[in-house]
Amino acid sequence: MKLNSITLTMFAILASSIASAQNAKNGKQKNENSAITVADNQAQSMLLNASSDNGPREINIGLPTDLAGTAILENGIQVSYDSQSQSPNRVWRQDGSFSKVRSMNLYKTAIYNGSIGIAMSTESGRGSSKFGGAASFQTNSFGLLRGNFKVSGPLKNNFEYQISAFVNYDPTSMRASFDRFLDQTQIVRGFLNKKYKNGQVGIQYKFANSLGSNSLNQNPYIYHQDGTVTKYNGLAIGTTAYIEKSGMAYPQNIYSGEQLSWDLMKETGSTSHIFDIMGDHKYANGMKLNYTARFHYAQSGFWNPNLGTIFSTESQGANNRYVYRDDLNQVYTGDVQKGQMAVSNKWGKVGVFGRAELSKDTKHHNWLVGLSVNMLDAHDASRSVYGTYMTIEDNPTALVHQKMINGKWVNSSNELGCENPNSAIQYYDGIDSKTAIYLTDRWNMSKRLTLDLGLRAELQHIDGYWAPTSVRGKNDNGANVLKGKEKLKKDWFNKSATANLVYKAFKNGGFTADALYAEIGGNLSSYAQAVDPEIKQSKTTAFSAGVYYNHPVVSVTSKVNYIKRTNYSFAGNFENPNNVTEIQRTTVKYDVQTIGWTTDVDLKPFKGFNLHLLMTLQNPKYSQFDFTMFDQRFNYTDKTVRGVSKVLLEIEPSYQFKKFRIWGSARYFSKQYACFSDALYFAPRWETFAGIDYKYNKNVNLSVNVVNLLNETGAQGSIAGANTITEEAASAYYDKPLAGTFIRPFTVEFKTSIKF
Repeated sequence: MKLNSITLTMFAILASSIASAQNAKNGKQKNENSAITVADNQAQSMLLNASSDNGPREINIGLPTDLAGTAILENGIQVSYDSQSQSPNRVWRQDGSFSKVRSMNLYKTAIYNGSIGIAMSTESGRGSSKFGGAASFQTNSFGLLRGNFKVSGPLKNNFEYQISAFVNYDPTSMRASFDRFLDQTQIVRGFLNKKYKNGQVGIQYKFANSLGSNSLNQNPYIYHQDGTVTKYNGLAIGTTAYIEKSGMAYPQNIYSGEQLSWDLMKETGSTSHIFDIMGDHKYANGMKLNYTARFHYAQSGFWNPNLGTIFSTESQGANNRYVYRDDLNQVYTGDVQKGQMAVSNKWGKVGVFGRAELSKDTKHHNWLVGLSVNMLDAHDASRSVYGTYMTIEDNPTALVHQKMINGKWVNSSNELGCENPNSAIQYYDGIDSKTAIYLTDRWNMSKRLTLDLGLRAELQHIDGYWAPTSVRGKNDNGANVLKGKEKLKKDWFNKSATANLVYKAFKNGGFTADALYAEIGGNLSSYAQAVDPEIKQSKTTAFSAGVYYNHPVVSVTSKVNYIKRTNYSFAGNFENPNNVTEIQRTTVKYDVQTIGWTTDVDLKPFKGFNLHLLMTLQNPKYSQFDFTMFDQRFNYTDKTVRGVSKVLLEIEPSYQFKKFRIWGSARYFSKQYACFSDALYFAPRWETFAGIDYKYNKNVNLSVNVVNLLNETGAQGSIAGANTITEEAASAYYDKPLAGTFIRPFTVEFKTSIKF
């Protein structure tokens, strides 16, 4: 989403055996049906996101949180080919229009989608044989306005329709001065479906318009040696609007160096037009064909205020000073927030996607063969990056950096507060494509033994342009600009294979084993920087083995898991540890591996009560993580992966009586390292949720939910500017102001839904 993630490490690996365990309650080995049941529950759980309310909860599998997030599929096709070209939550939301919502575990995601992580799979509602509809409205204590509406019914000659609309105006947990709502999204869909004797075929049009940024959940705080944080100068953690108050960006044109002025909300949003043709057909011999074809046209922009180190004006010496952008004669003294703004206005891209799956169920086999084609044509994709400074307060003010030269104060930033404009121009142009054939088979070898197999062969092709250092320079006015572009062609042949074995050793339980090998290449957007990232094929291996036991009162699944991924490329900002005002954006590579033990328990001791427990123990480590920058070597090999806890617990009780259902969720995260070197970390924390659902009748439901029930305030995820902090230098950050991500503050949510 992009989203800061809740890390339920190894859960995706566990999902296949949970599916088997759930299915065993019925004394059957139809694992796919039980997988859907479990997946639906998990999909609902994914919406409990303690990081943000902009998209589905991300599920991590022991890999870095920005690597293994949640892929989102719509009608079998990923909603965004590449999150760098268009963020998924700018084109998709849980908008109430879907007929099916389920999650796909690690193994199914690798085969069906060619990615690593779990996938949230949704299927559009196609219509209904009787007229009906539904509507819902949601708000919260911060002023959220969210609603969706759908209506469906029959037409003549076996045609059916569905029309839906979704609106979201979310202020987040802060009150920015430049706009009341920092996430403004509207989605409208229309589906016309034709049923015939052996199947159906339909067409859907979807319009999505979305404004906002995915990187606004950062605040300043005082960091302490024990990993806790406290308020900085009384600024509340989680509700301080830590965004420069003008709501404007001032980049320079990447070709001419011309100074530009953009309204961040209005000129960097995303507008999409999507057409789907989808259908299914059943042949006389029992084979089934399921297919989707999509055309996706979008104009989408981007803005991301990257925060860096906080420093004092006193530390910069007598030859540096900072003045207010609004008044260049007024000198500012105190702490300064260094940062970078990466921004682009709307630019065009065209996507063409398709998938077709032929399947058949026989006595001992349930096989499927599929073909998928995904192509994105990104035209002159670019982002301008420049340095920024601002005050540290609610709705901070931009500062201009000045230097003393020959006895006079001269702007180092320009008068708009932009320092070193176009310092890191990001650019790519061309076609990115993936074509894959995949096969799956569920082989019922006996009444006790089932083997699931999956294979995927994918050709990944890039044909476009990029802008290396050789075509970058300065124009006659000294501005950083692009002077050309170079041809780029890349090909990867990716192979993936999965296996899942379930042995029903006795009536209510048995054993499971899983294996995965998957390969993934790079995207065209990986070449947006000036230096060749030298993308190599990333290879993932995973193994697990466990036991399960099912009973009407208690169900238990326990597994030991191992996963490793090689050649992960991380593109980000790195600060010079000897000069916090110097920032370099580059790409580094490393491997990640972890071994873990996960146990899932479901208890139903008496009617109406359910208690779900989940525990994960793991030890995710970096390897082959060694690079040089600022004439200094950084070696993070054998360090614990940042942002991932070693101990995870979930306690989720619920009780239903008459028309009421009361539920709660408490999640424990052991300490999380906040930087690559493990020099800084966040203390263990609990994240809590609770709610009451009331079913007035079969058509009307009301609910009240609470996020952060215990009103915990604190940090999680990462610390700005911490990529190069060494263990030796860590003490310099104790009891000092830093900026980083935070858990959602106490929030009360209200929702009502109506069916008719």
